[in-house]
Amino acid sequence: MRVALLEASHWHVPLYLAALERPGVEVVAVSDREAVKGPGIAERFGCPLYQSYQELLERTKIDFAFVFGRHVDMPVIGGALIDRNIPFAIEKPCGTTASSVATLRARAESAGLYVAVPFIFVLVSSSTRSARPKARYRPAFTTPASASLSDRPPAISQADPRGCSIQPKPVAAARSTSERTLSTCFAC
Repeated sequence: MRVALLEASHWHVPLYLAALERPGVEVVAVSDREAVKGPGIAERFGCPLYQSYQELLERTKIDFAFVFGRHVDMPVIGGALIDRNIPFAIEKPCGTTASSVATLRARAESAGLYVAVPFIFVLVSSSTRSARPKARYRPAFTTPASASLSDRPPAISQADPRGCSIQPKPVAAARSTSERTLSTCFAC
């Protein structure tokens, strides 16, 4: 799979790098308008570095993108990927307003495009894995639009007095009759 890292100076990028060195994954391009971390990451993967994600998308064929960068730019970057029918994972919060995130989600669903928001990575040893209940978690922007409501992300609202636009909501977290309330904002 040909993968690109868009706007690689984001502080979460190092959390992805080891996994991107796995067989079957080829990082083929990196963009970094800040030119801080991008040069080293491009060198690590032996791929071109672009100063803008637009140039990267114009010059490089990719199968999947990881979107980082400034929150204000994320809806535009995601939109450019949707326009090109390129599936992607986009760092939270995916934008600076609930309406921009909702628009991005609606566009992805309308296009039937796979989009994910990596909320948390949990590493579990094999000894504790068997003791934990089996659960099935889905990415926040899972498409197609026919996915059940329990598979969709928590409702987005601008009503939170703390200023956070992401609200917790009961969602089916496991294949059982029980439900849990999952909060997708870890900043509050």
